[in-house]
Amino acid sequence: MSSVLAPPRLTPDEFLRLPPDETAGFELVNGELEENPKSVESNLLGGRIHNKIYNWAESGHGGDVFPQESLFRCFAVDESLFRKPDTAYIGPGRLSDEQYREDGYCSVVPDLVVEVLSPNDLASRVNTKVDEWLDAGVRLVWVVHPDTRTVREYTPAGLSRRYRDREVLSGGDVLPGFNLPLADLFRRTGPVTKT
Repeated sequence: MSSVLAPPRLTPDEFLRLPPDETAGFELVNGELEENPKSVESNLLGGRIHNKIYNWAESGHGGDVFPQESLFRCFAVDESLFRKPDTAYIGPGRLSDEQYREDGYCSVVPDLVVEVLSPNDLASRVNTKVDEWLDAGVRLVWVVHPDTRTVREYTPAGLSRRYRDREVLSGGDVLPGFNLPLADLFRRTGPVTKT
């Protein structure tokens, strides 16, 4: 009878010492590398949302906008947990110069986190991530569902709202004045054809 050995558990320090190419697309959960699957569509949508929030911040609202693969270690209940949202936003004045220069990960809890689903994402895993973000103190979580062209919004008060593809996603008091028509988010631009 043969036995299968479980992969060794990683400490946070060991995870941070791994070469970036070995941790790309992975998060650290319970001492194990957990794949953070992405599709072409989820990457494009995550980048599009990042750009929209970045442009909003640059237009005079301020704050710091983090792209995909940005590593966060900001979970008080589990200091060994590292997550990589598709986009994150930290409001003005919340990220100090020292924290801005931190090596390896951001320790500040974001105000907004965006998770874009891929075809291989499991509902239970996504729900766990939403709960982790909210428990950490994130004020607003958006989960983007490309297949249904909807965005589900979550808040710490337990409120949830679903935006449909003809509606306008609002940033509320986290991103005041931010509005994103979902038709624009989900529009497929594709290649330009020459005539």
